[in-house]
Amino acid sequence: MKLKDFDFRILDKEKERNYIYHFDPKKFMEKMLIDTSLYETLELELWSGVCDKRGFRIYEGDVIECEAKIAGLYKKVRGSIIFKDRCFYVLVNKDIYKLNTLLNIKLLGNIHEKKELLKD
Repeated sequence: MKLKDFDFRILDKEKERNYIYHFDPKKFMEKMLIDTSLYETLELELWSGVCDKRGFRIYEGDVIECEAKIAGLYKKVRGSIIFKDRCFYVLVNKDIYKLNTLLNIKLLGNIHEKKELLKD
């Protein structure tokens, strides 16, 4: 991913509507430098650089359904996107798969607004 493609969304844990999508990055960063209490209420979620099969961007914290290679065969799984050790993964129960190795990815929602998506 090139720097020009860098994207993120902001989760505001104190607001009724959780996500802030449209904002002026320069003003936002200035506000963050002045009001350090925002560090406790806001959480940045990085774009993985991957889109699902319908073209929706996949962010850290999203819940997806996809096909993962398990024991040589592709199996449909559902999990949440995490960012760990400079790489994006899908956490499925206690198993972890690299995001860029999965097929037929479909965005279902995110863990903050639709926690029930992770229940079997």
